[in-house]
Amino acid sequence: MSVVTQRFEQMITFEQIMTQVKQLSLDQRLRLIQFTAQTLMVPNPKNTSQPLPYGKFSGGQQSTLEDFVLAEWHPTEKELNGE
Repeated sequence: MSVVTQRFEQMITFEQIMTQVKQLSLDQRLRLIQFTAQTLMVPNPKNTSQPLPYGKFSGGQQSTLEDFVLAEWHPTEKELNGE
């Protein structure tokens, strides 16, 4: 069976499902929406990393405005155009 045939059969099945959904009551449609939404949700893995404690990696001197200016990204025209 070719990929095109499989896609066509899937499309027919989807069309049939859409027709069946139109026949459902409002309550059943809402339950279907809730079920579908739950299948789309990605479980949120527990964040096991700990934030860095304030000041743990501080150096002897504070950053200056000049340090931030040097760290700024100034893209070229090629970079802006995706080249």
